[in-house]
Amino acid sequence: MRLSFSFVLTVIILGVQPIVAQTYFSKTYDKDSMFQFSGNIVKLQNGELFSESSSERKGSNLRGKIFLVVDTTGAVVRSSYLEFAGHHVSSASISSASQNGIFYNTGFMSDAITGNFDAFVVKHDQHGDTIWKNIIDSATEAGFDVLLTHNDQFYITGAIDFDDGIQFNSDIFLSKFDSSGHCLWTTYYGGKDDDRGLSLVKDKNTIYIGGNTNSPSKGDNYDTYLSKVSLAGDLEWEKIYGSDGGDGGVNFLVMDKNKDLVFASTLDTTLNFMEYSTRYIAKTDTMGNIKWRRFFSRGYLLEIWNIIVTPEDEILLCGFEAPNKDFGWIAKLTPGGNILWERRYQTRKEKHPLVEHYITDMVLLDNGDIMSLGTAPSITDTNRYDRDIWVMRLDEKGCLYPGCDSLDVPVVDTPDFPEYIVYPNPARSVTKIALEGPLKKDMEIEIINLMGQRVREITAKKGWIDIPIDVSTLGSGLYLIRIIYEDAVIDVQRLVKVE
Repeated sequence: MRLSFSFVLTVIILGVQPIVAQTYFSKTYDKDSMFQFSGNIVKLQNGELFSESSSERKGSNLRGKIFLVVDTTGAVVRSSYLEFAGHHVSSASISSASQNGIFYNTGFMSDAITGNFDAFVVKHDQHGDTIWKNIIDSATEAGFDVLLTHNDQFYITGAIDFDDGIQFNSDIFLSKFDSSGHCLWTTYYGGKDDDRGLSLVKDKNTIYIGGNTNSPSKGDNYDTYLSKVSLAGDLEWEKIYGSDGGDGGVNFLVMDKNKDLVFASTLDTTLNFMEYSTRYIAKTDTMGNIKWRRFFSRGYLLEIWNIIVTPEDEILLCGFEAPNKDFGWIAKLTPGGNILWERRYQTRKEKHPLVEHYITDMVLLDNGDIMSLGTAPSITDTNRYDRDIWVMRLDEKGCLYPGCDSLDVPVVDTPDFPEYIVYPNPARSVTKIALEGPLKKDMEIEIINLMGQRVREITAKKGWIDIPIDVSTLGSGLYLIRIIYEDAVIDVQRLVKVE
């Protein structure tokens, strides 16, 4: 394996203790492959970091997995490669590690000839070495998340299509396995159309499943899905967030110390195909009721690819944003959803269509430092533009060097009237005003046509966080949404109604 460095800085920390040299770095690693896309990272018992990345070896037409173990200085400890004969391995997810260091890796792969999907699971020991690998081959199936439980047993959620893709409709599944990979039971959830389980988190006696569904909708539009089930898979409740637009799923789901849930998703706020939907973070209570949201409406592409909650219940996000080219991106939020800081990262500054930077996962070290995993162009081999594995060690403020936090976004109190977005827009039957936080007072909403006529009046009550607006009987065209708060018009938004 070739190893290259972009920048390494040693910060000398002075204090009561002896002088400690703390090294932060940004490194890329090349496994002599045609293609690499990083996925997840987990901390091993001995403090080393295990990561998995999709990779296509030179001379091979199959895509497999690179398992790379590095220490906290970025030095490579060992690596291995995993392939399933006749299959392309796609996305994967890693569980946490048990007390004896065991963890699991799940995902899905496609048959190189038929294109049909199968789920897979890999068991790893405390060193990250593979103990066994299994293919779950009961139907067209994809595993999207894995959750460790007692006695090294585990759960997997994903999507299963019993008609082998003929109708392209799948159900959410939740399966429990013993430590040898034998399936103990499987339960299915969802409606008559396409449903997918994407993420899992566990409380003491409860499992929460995040996903997406288009069963309540029409066409290809998906809604955000969240459910609560018992440890035996019995459904307690399910919630669907969304309306006519194409909203995202609960791709990442975590729990804080107060048992509140935090997830990332997408709202369809576009007026035309040139615009980007709004990414957001939401916190809910244990019944799925939204407590607050934080919208990331940038006017350009931003993706959130993972979430972790710190011991202080602060929220770390990672992904990428592309105002004019791709940057790796990390942000930290307060427990209440205010932005503490956000940073961009890159290994190469030149503009090139193949220069891409993504941060796909993070772990916290014991001292609060952040270790991130991603994908980026090689730092030293500037003749190549293909993707390498990218690992960084940052301080608790996301800095590679001292003083980068001097430009932090200030933490501000939530205003009396919260930020909001209108979605979907254009709308067919229902649109919605989605607030970042609950209303502190009643609010009036008026829908005005282009002749200046008031065609709808809605009163939103104190405590509401979502305000649905029925536009099903309105004719196609452009309307104005007028928002009245404390007897004053505070904003006017455009709304496009389509048939």
